[in-house]
Amino acid sequence: MRHAAVVAAVAVAVAVVLVLVVAEEEAGEDMSTVTVTESVAAPPPPAETAPRAPAEERESEDVAQIEQAVALYVEAVELGEIRAEGLPTTDELSIRAVRVRGDHATAELAGGTSVSLRRVEGRWQVERR
Repeated sequence: MRHAAVVAAVAVAVAVVLVLVVAEEEAGEDMSTVTVTESVAAPPPPAETAPRAPAEERESEDVAQIEQAVALYVEAVELGEIRAEGLPTTDELSIRAVRVRGDHATAELAGGTSVSLRRVEGRWQVERR
């Protein structure tokens, strides 16, 4: 039985070779010189980031919330909803540094202006003077 399977496999291989030779002769080309290349972009390796400590995550979240609160405050001043002086426009807004101490924070803006904030019920709010 194995002998028959081997003979059948060899017969299929010979038939494939014959088909290729006939196709080569009919096309007038030397098929043995045809090169097939395939370019597949490998996915980038996964970024290896160190797990962040809970305190770092909290600080990062605080900074993002403080920056958002300051941006909303500047926008409200621009729209005339709140009166304040010495603030940049929303187009010029650039926060140089954020300092957090407990439930109080200070955002230093480019140009020297600083904005004080405090956390109320888990949300940062600008303290108006």
